[in-house]
Amino acid sequence: MDILFVARRQSNEDRLFLRWCTSLAEMSFEEYKEKVGWYNLIRKEQTKQVNPHENEQTEEEILAGVKNILG
Repeated sequence: MDILFVARRQSNEDRLFLRWCTSLAEMSFEEYKEKVGWYNLIRKEQTKQVNPHENEQTEEEILAGVKNILG
């Protein structure tokens, strides 16, 4: 999973780089990443990776939610 996470992050950073190249921005790539919130996104993803089961619900909670939706 770690390898897939790093590969996906690198792919997204490559896309961001191409976006920066075509934007004719008068700032460095690092400044551009900061401006678009790249580092905030990375921090959020790392937090999810550390605690991937933090927001998981029990079976009873899921069924209670379904019953509330269906009435």
